[in-house]
Formats: sequence, structure tokens, C-alpha cells
Amino acid sequence: MESQLLSVRARLIDTLHGAAQRKPSEGGAQTYASAAGLKRCIITGGGSRNHVLQQLAADILGLPVFTAVSGSDSAVSGGALLAKYAWWKRNVENNAPTTHGVPPNDGEEGASPSSTKRGGTSFEDMCEEFGGPVLNLVAETNTSNEHLYESMLDVFRRCEQVIVNDFCRK
Repeated sequence: MESQLLSVRARLIDTLHGAAQRKPSEGGAQTYASAAGLKRCIITGGGSRNHVLQQLAADILGLPVFTAVSGSDSAVSGGALLAKYAWWKRNVENNAPTTHGVPPNDGEEGASPSSTKRGGTSFEDMCEEFGGPVLNLVAETNTSNEHLYESMLDVFRRCEQVIVNDFCRK
């Protein structure tokens, strides 16, 4: 599980580019993830009920970990939630209808295109519009563990690259 979560952390850093690469201040409360604007990790699936995995995710990813209170133990529910958020965010940014063909400004006449944009595109904004899952905080980041995993990341990336290079040669 550590290698899988380290891989997720590396992909998050790659995806978030410069924002995630800012190193948190030593001893500070900010992690690389919070420096990049990430607020939480929501885990789903059968493993999401395992307290050891919950804490591992919090420590390696540097994020508080939540599960859905009334959610399913299905990993599919996490993918569906992520897809819903991606779809909603794209439509908000493109000023497209998001619910039942109703434009984001609820169809007010005379509104200019710029005034029809909503205030934000965060997960919280989506939950305000659609109602989101009720989340239960299950693990907080232990910053000393998060810093330990941060120090392992470069070595992990090099080892992972050796495996990829070796596989590509075959």
C-alpha cells in the first residue's frame, strides 16, 4: 500500500506542477498537498474501512482522509464522485447548463455571459449546488510521518523509473 500511495503522491505532484512542488516549511502545518490547494482525500471501497490504510493515506498524501458516512463500500462510488465533479467543473468553467438544462444563473434573462459564472469551481461549490456526500473525517496527517514519506519520494521515483525502463527494454 505504501508504494501505491507514494505513486499517487508522485502523480499528484506531476499533475499539479509548480503549486505542488513548493516544499512546505519545515515544522510548519502546511503539507505539499495543502500548498497546492488540495483539501482532503476521500477514500471509498472495502479498504476504506481499514484504519491502518486510512492513516497511511493521510500520512503519505499529506491530507486529512474522509469516507462517505452513508456511502457504499464500492470503489466505483469514488470514481463516480470524481467523474461528477469533473463534469460539473467543466460545465461551470464553460458556462454550460449543469442541471436539467438550466443555465448556471438559473435562467435569469438579461444576464451577461460573465455574470452567469458561479463563484467558484471547488468540490464544496459542487456540493452546494447538487448536495454532496456527508463526509466523516477518519484520519489526520501526522506531519512527521508526512515529512518521512516526502524524503522517500525521490528514491521511490528513481526505483519506479528503473522498473519502467527495464520493462520497456523487453
